[in-house]
Amino acid sequence: NGDFSLPADVLEYKNVNNIPNWKTDTQSVDFNGRSIANEGPRKNDAVCWLWDETPGIYQVIGTVPSVSTKYDVNFDLSCFYTWWADYKSDFYVIFSSYSGDNATSRIPLDTIKVIFDCKQADWFKFTSETGSYVLPAASAKAGQHLVVEFKPKNSQDFAAGSSYTYFWLDNITVKSSLYTGLIEKTISNDIKIIAYNGQIRINGANKIKLVSIYDLTGRKVLSTRPDSNVLNVSQLSGFYIVVVDSDAGIKAQKVIF
Repeated sequence: NGDFSLPADVLEYKNVNNIPNWKTDTQSVDFNGRSIANEGPRKNDAVCWLWDETPGIYQVIGTVPSVSTKYDVNFDLSCFYTWWADYKSDFYVIFSSYSGDNATSRIPLDTIKVIFDCKQADWFKFTSETGSYVLPAASAKAGQHLVVEFKPKNSQDFAAGSSYTYFWLDNITVKSSLYTGLIEKTISNDIKIIAYNGQIRINGANKIKLVSIYDLTGRKVLSTRPDSNVLNVSQLSGFYIVVVDSDAGIKAQKVIF
């Protein structure tokens, strides 16, 4: 998903907008870029840098899928300067989406947060950070551009003044996979989706507003407003994701076969 590699040359870039695939919402040359580490264990290696009072750096990694999808994020992080002693800073991986051509109009979907201890004997020491985000099936944002963004906490946003904390980023990966960890997800009212003998029975909803069925590529294969809580799906074979909306705004989903 996306291409998070830095250029193979040994040049420094003063803004990530000058790096293929990378974007940021500022043209300032003082906020982020690509450096060649001049000390520490990655001396002479290329790293991406940014500081905590800057906009985040991001990439478009595709489009928002219709099926429930898990995104596993890995990256190496190092703090190479902070003004505050004993400072622990939040660092965010923000998933967002937008339609059209204006990426600055993106709307956050969810955030992974890690806490980085900036008090280190070696400020150039990298640690491996990981996190996961599960995007639910039948998202209202399906088909929009999907963005993953990396951004430190800005202490000024919390009326705490400036910490002048600088970070290095390296070895970023974002990998997606079909998420089947929650075979059945009930938000409330205990809606149950039961598949058997070519039928789907839906229990627990006073009135079913809509039933949508997706194949594992995210293609909608059926959308219906059933008259009863039993739906004939004998024409389907294989794995599908069923999403049920009730009249009370209740939603549930299940993988069936």
